[in-house]
Amino acid sequence: IAEWISDDSKVRSFIRSNIYKYGTLKSALKKNASDVDKKYEIGINIKSSNTNAKYFVGFAEYDADKKYISAHHYLYIENTLTELTENLIPGQTEVHLNNLSNWNNTTTANFQKGFIFWNYKDSTGYQYPELTYSQNARWNLWTNNDVIDKTNNIITLSSPWPESFGTIPAGTKVSQPSDGNTFNYSVLSENITTNFEIYKTVSPITKIYYNGYRQNKFRPGCKFIKIFIAFNYNNIPNTTTDIKNIYIREVNE
Repeated sequence: IAEWISDDSKVRSFIRSNIYKYGTLKSALKKNASDVDKKYEIGINIKSSNTNAKYFVGFAEYDADKKYISAHHYLYIENTLTELTENLIPGQTEVHLNNLSNWNNTTTANFQKGFIFWNYKDSTGYQYPELTYSQNARWNLWTNNDVIDKTNNIITLSSPWPESFGTIPAGTKVSQPSDGNTFNYSVLSENITTNFEIYKTVSPITKIYYNGYRQNKFRPGCKFIKIFIAFNYNNIPNTTTDIKNIYIREVNE
């Protein structure tokens, strides 16, 4: 299906700050990897009673099993790819790896103090290639960066590896993780007018973008999306937001 448009026969009004996820757009992206090579435009007809209120409109992304794809499910620090040299077993505090020479041991970001394991399989058994997409990301696993022993290629965890994380076998590829934007803010990230106006993507959304963020690109693993609206994000009192319709359509630009 090349187009989806909401019912614009009525205006939806909101008088508080909120994040509004407008339906799973199953028609927009089918379970076919080639669909992310098509070009899409998203738009919204919206107005606000207060021009100082801040708005974000874009889309959230989901994989073939409709699991949300967060930035930390695909972002990593470049050139840190390595592998486990020993099984990582629950209760263990030492993680043995092949090469830690490029791992960042000066970072203050907790989301970089962990691992993204490139061993994720979806419900069909398909395993995503390394450096693409993985739900198996763990972070905030140590506090002091001196636990990264680059001489012996060992990282000492702040607490034992949890039972809930399971055993990660030797040979599993892993990178130092990173993080980024919660959603893709491709439609709107600004104040809006007091009259109904259509805001839309500046350029078509198409193609996968790996290990980074572009407003007009999909995240690795994406098969479904949801449009989202963060309205009156800065919580200006007594602000009313009116939404007339929302659409997503395939374009040929």
